[in-house]
Amino acid sequence: RDALVSEDGSIESHPGSFSIEPFLFADGKLLTWHDGRTAHSLDAGWRPIPSVRREAGDLDLEITALATGAPQHSVVWVRYRVANRRPSARSARLFAAIRPVQVNPPWQFLGVPGGAASIRKLEWSDGRVTVNDSDVVLPVTHASATGAVAFDAGNVVDALRSGSLPRAQRVTDPTRLASGAMQWTLSLRGHDSADVWIALPVNRADAPALTPSIALGALDAARRVWDRELGAIDIELPGSGAAMARTLQTSLAYVMINSRGPAVQPGTRSYRRSWIRDGALTSAALLRLGHGADVRAFLDWYLPYQFADGKAPCCVDARGADPVAENDSDGELLYLAAEYWRITRDAQPIDEHWPALARTAAHLDSLRRSRRTAMYQSPESLLVFGLLPPSISHEGYSAKPAYSYWDDWWGVRGMSDAALLARVAGDTSRAPILERAAIEFRADVVTSMARAMSVHKMHVMPGAADLGDFDPTSSTIALEPTQALKDLPREVVAATFDSAWANFRRRRDAADWEIYTPYEWRQVGSFIRLGQPERAHALASWFMATRRPAEWNEWSEAIWRDPRAPKFIGDMPHGWVASDFIRATLDFIAYERESDSTLVVGAGIPLEWARASGGVTAKGIRTWWGVVAFTAHSAGTAVRIAVDGVRPPGGIVVCAPFGQTPHSARVDGRPAAIHNGREVIVRAPAVVEFEY
Repeated sequence: RDALVSEDGSIESHPGSFSIEPFLFADGKLLTWHDGRTAHSLDAGWRPIPSVRREAGDLDLEITALATGAPQHSVVWVRYRVANRRPSARSARLFAAIRPVQVNPPWQFLGVPGGAASIRKLEWSDGRVTVNDSDVVLPVTHASATGAVAFDAGNVVDALRSGSLPRAQRVTDPTRLASGAMQWTLSLRGHDSADVWIALPVNRADAPALTPSIALGALDAARRVWDRELGAIDIELPGSGAAMARTLQTSLAYVMINSRGPAVQPGTRSYRRSWIRDGALTSAALLRLGHGADVRAFLDWYLPYQFADGKAPCCVDARGADPVAENDSDGELLYLAAEYWRITRDAQPIDEHWPALARTAAHLDSLRRSRRTAMYQSPESLLVFGLLPPSISHEGYSAKPAYSYWDDWWGVRGMSDAALLARVAGDTSRAPILERAAIEFRADVVTSMARAMSVHKMHVMPGAADLGDFDPTSSTIALEPTQALKDLPREVVAATFDSAWANFRRRRDAADWEIYTPYEWRQVGSFIRLGQPERAHALASWFMATRRPAEWNEWSEAIWRDPRAPKFIGDMPHGWVASDFIRATLDFIAYERESDSTLVVGAGIPLEWARASGGVTAKGIRTWWGVVAFTAHSAGTAVRIAVDGVRPPGGIVVCAPFGQTPHSARVDGRPAAIHNGREVIVRAPAVVEFEY
């Protein structure tokens, strides 16, 4: 059940459905979301159990929402806590109104259009309210009064303003805009509080079993679930990093909440579908955080939707596979399978799925070969020689398909991974053929990009060969996961991200920016890989400040400068954005460098974090070569970094915390050379001390 909580404390029962909105009545006045100050929190600062606290005079109302239970028998619980901040006793009334309006607003138009909801029938009986003969709202804490009203007879809030309820206990409304409310009369001692619980069970038959004692245990049960699901890693970052560490845990939870069984999906309203694009990168984040089983389940679920010719569908929903040609999909599916193997070393699903994966590799190869014919060797077509055909996989090209390098870099990654998968599956005859195709494809893309820069008179990486546009967030794919940095002219990559940095600074320093998309978290990882951690942290700090609400550790797909602007935002929390954030944050601590088979650790750790009380701890991060354990803390005038758990073939690049240049280093007590100003290379787990 996808319940949605607004920052004002309303709760939408499920997509497109009614919401429940609380009100207080005290001293002859109805107190709404607009009265007083509103604050937000998550349980322990990171568990996905949100609370909204309204402070109105000397009364507080805190709304907390959570979910427990098994599939088909889950329950959304809501706790209303009313607190009296007076030293003397007082009484107050709490109303919970059932209203024909979604939390999702009308300017949300994709997937599930927001705005009004349908309430055709409301009926109070047997201590519960039944909505539209299907949904149950159960006042677990016995309500002292209830009432309902049809739309033509007035708005339920009009009655609440007088402190009363409509008299009817059952209404049928042909306009489908009925409303109703429950009332609790509370006697509060000085500096005391009272709790009221309601429940929204998925299965109406479960309602009689939901008692106050079960409600009291629901919160602890939810905490235990999230402690278990999010407990595979231990990341502690001090100072400005503390919020990032909390948000990382919550982001993982949001990815899991958005998923439907094995189906990874970015949202529950606008993006209630599974894209292989989102799913591949989200799976990479899940793998690094120890959720390999979830990624295996997603791979097993998605592959059967493959088309007969091997084409990977761009997305899947209840209607099945979407036939639209989005030419990044093949590469993403192959990358997903290969990344699963690289991190888990579980070959069983690769063996099982290799025939299907081989068909996808063949389809990908046929696409690139379609642009390697004589027709594309003419001067007017040479620009796109060897590229994948144009598609609309990049949302910026939805109006007209383009020769998107986003597609091509994914294709290069996928073709290379297809060769790896062939070797894992023991297909020794096909592996060398795929390896040669991958090398050829990579060379064609690099050559095309150089031609496109010349044709369009660009000094930066273009987003599409035929358009000559600039899209650095799309270009990040060339660095990760394609890891093509060694194949591209360094000055071109530098110019690309220098321009991206300049664009970011202009927006950050301006007071009139309007919108941005937090997919830009990918640029954070790019700056880390380019050896520019100061820029990475500047971006991360600004992006962190645009969480909405900040205390809920979430981003929407589109962030508007005015958080109350009536503009489309996509889903919030947005699972793909959450996964981009996770991968960027983990890059601060460790990332793989494919060109020399090394693991780079500590590249994004600032000196102030290492010298802070407690320093930096990161344990449980999965990599291609094992589970890394990393610590960085002060040791007198030095910083001591310990790395354990991994033995990459090319060694470990240990980076000194940035912010000041170390003048010497020791490895396990012995003097060591410093490379590139802050790097020490070790061949095995070690303790490295940097002296400043």
